[in-house]
Amino acid sequence: MLCGTTQQSFLGLVTTEAILAADRSAAVSNHAALPALAGFGGLPQVELIEAVHMQQM
Repeated sequence: MLCGTTQQSFLGLVTTEAILAADRSAAVSNHAALPALAGFGGLPQVELIEAVHMQQM
């Protein structure tokens, strides 16, 4: 399950070269990151949800 916060984290990670260098992967541009997120979110195993606030837990 992905919420908005998780989506923002995904975008931050795939656009940060220092993080991806450990796997010898190249960071992508902000422009390229959005279609990557859309593709990931379109997988049948992935469900997009609204964030649950701590008070609701």
